[in-house]
Order: sequence, then structure tokens, then C-alpha cells
Amino acid sequence: MSSEWIDHRLLSLASERDVRPRVIFESIIEEARKVTGSDAGGSLLAFDPLVPNQPAFSVLVGPPTMAGERLARGARPQPPAVSEILRRPRPLRVDDRGSDPFEPCYRESRAEAWVPLIEGKRQVVAILHVATREHEPYSDRHLEVLSNLGARTLPAINRSILRSRLDEVGAALDIVGSSPALLTLEREIKRAATHDKGPVLITGERGSGKEVAAWAIHCWSRRRKQPFVPVLASAFAEDLVADELFGHERHAFTGAARHRAGRFGAANGGSLFLDEVGDLPLPIQATLMRVIDYGEISRVGRDQPIKVDVRVIAATNRDLATAMDEGAFRRDLYDRLHVFELEVPPLRSRPEDIAPLFSFFLQRQCEITNRQIMLSGEGLCERCRACIPGCVRPEVFDALTAYHWPGNIRELANLAERLAVMLPDDVLDVHHLPGAIRSAYQRRATGTASRDEVAAAASSLRLDAFIRQHIERVLALTGQNQTRAAKLLGLPLSTLRNKMKKLGVRVERA
Repeated sequence: MSSEWIDHRLLSLASERDVRPRVIFESIIEEARKVTGSDAGGSLLAFDPLVPNQPAFSVLVGPPTMAGERLARGARPQPPAVSEILRRPRPLRVDDRGSDPFEPCYRESRAEAWVPLIEGKRQVVAILHVATREHEPYSDRHLEVLSNLGARTLPAINRSILRSRLDEVGAALDIVGSSPALLTLEREIKRAATHDKGPVLITGERGSGKEVAAWAIHCWSRRRKQPFVPVLASAFAEDLVADELFGHERHAFTGAARHRAGRFGAANGGSLFLDEVGDLPLPIQATLMRVIDYGEISRVGRDQPIKVDVRVIAATNRDLATAMDEGAFRRDLYDRLHVFELEVPPLRSRPEDIAPLFSFFLQRQCEITNRQIMLSGEGLCERCRACIPGCVRPEVFDALTAYHWPGNIRELANLAERLAVMLPDDVLDVHHLPGAIRSAYQRRATGTASRDEVAAAASSLRLDAFIRQHIERVLALTGQNQTRAAKLLGLPLSTLRNKMKKLGVRVERA
């Protein structure tokens, strides 16, 4: 199993709905045993950031001792190495030669190595462990190899756990891709989920996957076994929004024949996903602030406010800064919502994910329509490849990558569905794709760009230059103090640092 297989194949495997974390963990353990020559056994422990001292998932490969059985069950007492790593995250090696008591986890084990998999500075996400029957102890080189393996497979570990939690709550959602932009978003989602009281604001273009991000936040949090209630703010007439969100009492008005809890009442204890929050009427925005500040809703027909415990996860594809300048969105509500702000990247900024996403959507639609398709022709000559019905030529993926995808993932999924229904009997080729995609492919081949693409690129460059200059000015005013600069800019410190990294803004040291 090569490192390339681990980085992409394993991450892809972790995305599949019917693949449990145990399958991913066992693959990693087997690779760890292989690269270190560990013949006695191996294990992988994954920890929930909300319960950091108790393994959430434990998988052992090899004949365990009583200590190993406790390790597999997550029962106490855990091996001393686990407690030591959680206290001081660093690789450890133990063997039967030392003066300290050696409690092997596998029968005939003479030496064991333990390596923490760390996110951030000190958060132990998982521990990778191997054991050998050999008398020779593990070397520093073995620990380095295990650490590198753990770092490469950590995204797959996280995604497999999230995938299992999405399945547990019946969320028919998928996370596909291995681009740096997507992996960064997954880390930010997990970080935001650990603080499950503050609101979250998710920004991103239409069709980019904001609801999937909201579900992921919910499933990583303590609230995952409680309701997740999605609400599309723009779906209701202005005079019905309050009733939809907060409900009413029986006989509160003519026609109110029964009590209605409203969406906040339905989400009590869990999360409410408020999509297109920028379209909320101003009076409802003011009411929403009170819900966030005090955890209270006012229901029509009831004099006293009602306490609710709901985490608000809001999303928008609008430019809220412009909306605030125009008076269409309250600045004080924005200040409350962007305690945690996550930006879902557009599909064009993660081009390496386009081919696997298209393959995933096309295969899923072909399963629904009971059609056979082969997405690649590895191992076949060009002549055979061209004769196989349902085969997709590699140029199709090149064409898809050349397109700018204004509708993002939703547009790509709709294209896959349309092609699955209209799939030709011969090879799927570029000429079967829509005209806009073919034109983008031809422009890339000839090295030209459309007027819209040039204008969009120029606009982006001008905007990036303006933002960079503004950040540099504020940093200069604050003596290069990023915390003070973030407050002046009205941004979370993490958002400011991300923008500085993206735009190449450097802090000048005295």
C-alpha cells in the first residue's frame, strides 16, 4: 500500500456509506505493521475531542493479552503508555528490557511503539500502536515512520468517524474529495463543533455544500443525538416567518386550532440550520438576536418567553457586508452570528475534487437507473477502451476541470444525473457534454479565456489587492498585533490569519 494509496484511496474509502471505521483502522494498522516489521500485533485508538481521555473507537489486530482486551474495549485501566501520551503528546517505546514494569498488549510481545496523531498544537486525535516479538527494541526511525504514516492517514480517520455519525442520524449526505481546501474546511468544522454553544456562520456560493458543513458540525458536537432542524429562510412569506420559527399557542388567532412548537421548539437540545439567513426580514433579525443572547423565544398567544437550548448554524451566499451597508442586514446580528465563521470553498478552487465527485455522482445515478458504467479504462488498449459501452474517456474529466462551475457541486451532480439518464451506448466523450463545458475545454486547449473569465479574474485580483492593503494598514496601526487588528476589522482571529495566509500578508517583526 503506497503513500499515494493512503492519501487518496483510503480517504475515498472512508467517504463510502457502507464502510465502517473498523475497515479504515485495520488498513492503517496493517500498513503500520508492514513498514515497521511488527509481527505481534497493532492497534489504533481514536479519541472524541469532547471526551479526550476515553477512546471513542478502538481496533486491535493480533492475539491480545488481558491488557489488550481492556484496550480494545476502552476499559480502564488503560496501558500506562496511553495515559502518558495523553498527558504529554510524544512518541513512546516500551520493551521488556527496561526497569519499568512492561505490560504487553499482545501475546509474545517483547517491544511496543506508541505514536500520537495530533491536530493543532497538542490535541491527540488518535494513537497508533504496534508490537513485535523480536528482542530488538523500536528505533527512532520506526517512530518517525509511524508518525509520518499517522499524519497521512489522519484525514481518513476523521472522515470515517464523521461518516459513521452521519449514518447514525440517518443523514443521507456525502463528503467526497481530498483537496487541501476541503481538508482545511473539515478541520475547521471539527474545531467549531467542540464549542457547541456559540452560533456558526457558514458562507459560500450557492450549491457549494453549506448544508453538508452544517450537518458535519452537528454530528461532531455533543448535540449529535438531538434534532437537526433545517430552515430555508427565503421559503416563507414575511408575515409567516415568525410563526414558522417560533410557533404559536392554540387559539392564539383565528384558525389556530392546535399548538405549534415552531422550528426552534422542534430543535430544542439540538441544532437549527438557518439557510439564507441574509433574507430574513429585519424584525425577525431583531428577534433572532434575543434567541442567541438569552436562549428565549416569544410565541404568539403566550405572555411569558420560553427557554430553548438551540445552537444556531446560519448560512448565506450573500455578501453580508454589502447587505449591512444597504441596511438590509443588522450589523449587531452579524456580530453575534460570526463567533465561528466558516467559508465553504467553491468547486473551482478545488479542481482535484471534480473528477472523483463526478465519478461518485455518475456511479450513484447509474445504480439508481440500473445501468452499467466504467469510469476508466485502466489495463485496456485504446481500441478496446473505445468499444466498451458506458466507458468515460479521460478527456471528459479534463473538460470538467476546465469549466468554472458557477453552480458548484449541485450543478455537477445535476450534470451527472442528466448524463446517466441520457447515457449513450458508445463511449461518453467530450461532445456529449453541454456547450459551456466544451467551450471552456477548447479555450484551455488553445490558451485563451472568455471575457467573463478574464473579468472575473481581474475583479478577484483587484479585490484581493485591496483587502491585502487594508489588512496591512490595520496591522501597522496596531503595531502588528493580530488580536487587536482582528477586533478592529470585526473578524475572528482565525479568519484574519487565514486571510493573511491566503493573501501572503506577513507580520513585520521589530
